[in-house]
Amino acid sequence: MELMEDLDMRNMMAHLLNVAVTAVLLTDVLFSQPYIYHAVRLDPSDTKSLLCNISRYDFAMKTTQNFITDSIPVFELQTSRDQKWLFLWQGREQNEGQVLVVDTQDPTRRFRLPQKDADKIKWVLGTLYSAGLDRFYVTTTFEKYGENSVYRASDLALIDSFSQELVTFSANGNISSDGECYIAGRYDPVANKSYIIVFSLSSKKIIYSTPLSAIGPPIEDKYGMDGRNGMVLLGYVFPESSADGGKYLTFDALHGKQLAEISYPEISEACLSSTGSYVIIQNTPPNANNDPTGSSHLRTGVVYVFDSRTGVLKQRSVFIPGGRVYVFNGYPDKCFYYVADPDAPKSAEIDLHKITPTGELLDTLVSLKHQAVTNHWLGDEQFVRELDNELANAQKHLARSDSVNCRKELEIFQQKLKHEFERKAGKGEKRFVTEEGYALLYFNALYLIERLPERR
Repeated sequence: MELMEDLDMRNMMAHLLNVAVTAVLLTDVLFSQPYIYHAVRLDPSDTKSLLCNISRYDFAMKTTQNFITDSIPVFELQTSRDQKWLFLWQGREQNEGQVLVVDTQDPTRRFRLPQKDADKIKWVLGTLYSAGLDRFYVTTTFEKYGENSVYRASDLALIDSFSQELVTFSANGNISSDGECYIAGRYDPVANKSYIIVFSLSSKKIIYSTPLSAIGPPIEDKYGMDGRNGMVLLGYVFPESSADGGKYLTFDALHGKQLAEISYPEISEACLSSTGSYVIIQNTPPNANNDPTGSSHLRTGVVYVFDSRTGVLKQRSVFIPGGRVYVFNGYPDKCFYYVADPDAPKSAEIDLHKITPTGELLDTLVSLKHQAVTNHWLGDEQFVRELDNELANAQKHLARSDSVNCRKELEIFQQKLKHEFERKAGKGEKRFVTEEGYALLYFNALYLIERLPERR
């Protein structure tokens, strides 16, 4: 176990940047057809059995279909981003043993990777398929060392192998549009630093490396959310104050350039669109991810789309609560919202080019303020009237095309919310702002402010 712990530390950031998004805004991300694949336990009551069938939800037809009907053991399921392959881990522990690869065009065509020294494999940490090069890249751990192997997809011939210390591959990995570069996270245990690296798949060399501390504020405590087409999405939480929430950062790894900062409440989920042009944030209420029964029923169904280069809000959409956002790389102009109801799954498309008018966003903020009062997230009639006045004045200014004074009123609205929230009203006090009320109102006001010009 000492070896495995060392490997885990060495690849910590690689997993954060390449895999962690499956735990948040999901990367069952696929090219070509909009499908979500599910491993369905044959006997859910038998916790020791891994036997499953594979089904898939078709977003185009809005139906669930049987895909693999014979019983196969499945511990974990991933897909290649071009939707050509399924990767199935079949051991009794995470990453244990070889990976079963299934051709999605012909599910009877199956083979295992890696094929080299198969009897000595302990874990397969990741399997990447490059459509441009038509190759599989597999990161494998043996008893005393780790290795990357490269297989030609057409005949599964082993064409190369090299040390796993350089990079760890993942099915959801970030490949440049020309297929030549792989962007990943890397942890240096000697320097105790984490980096974003650009790795050349042809030369097998790191051609560019940026420490996380050099992106955004000079702190190491950042986490990877997603990466696509050379763009990387990072996040961090302000340690000093829960009122500030956190920020998402976009970083153009191929050019070493930080682009946008997007503020968010501490509990939210985010991913990039397939081209990396948009940041998609799903609103989750405070403590949703701490729900021991699963947080799907706590998800609000509110989705925000931001420009990844400017950080400006483009649209706000509302869907049936309880779903998640999925991004499919064959659909650069849209993403999908999916509610995984086993009896009647539901889905909707999100047009990424849609722009919500500023006036509509301001009207929504007024409605959210009413919702906060109804839910007892704000207290004191006088305080509520003050907030109402600021919003009413903002609406008047916007109706006169006076964006500067509209912004001024919204900033006062924000300041009053923040003051009461940070004051932490004592028990029984009438004037208060709860965590839920603050997250709902402060950040929606901020997104509006960032659309408006600075004060003269």
